[in-house]
Amino acid sequence: MSKSILLFAAATLLAGCATHYNVDSNLNPQNVKTYFAPSTIALYEKSSELEGVEYKNIGHVQGDVCQADSRDKPASLTEARNVTLRKVQEMGGNGLLLNQCLMLTGVPGCEQLALCQGSAIIVNK
Repeated sequence: MSKSILLFAAATLLAGCATHYNVDSNLNPQNVKTYFAPSTIALYEKSSELEGVEYKNIGHVQGDVCQADSRDKPASLTEARNVTLRKVQEMGGNGLLLNQCLMLTGVPGCEQLALCQGSAIIVNK
């Protein structure tokens, strides 16, 4: 009888400890609120796509990605475009009229440089 009481008490103590644990995380709640997804910004590759659309140009925007060393990840136009889209969001825009994306070599400090330029816009929906 006393063994069963002791076993029950030990099990209860262990179960009680299992529900009070702390988890440390590097996840910042603010980062979740400001999470950026490129799909949240409309991408227009030609000005003709904006014909009949009411929008406001809020400024020039440029994004680039540099491959500084041959051991680094290669620069990519997709990543440069995403950097540009992120900057549009930071400016308060919801659209990008893309002027050009280029892959450059021989740029001081970069073996390869991916660069995208365009206009940040606010499209009235």
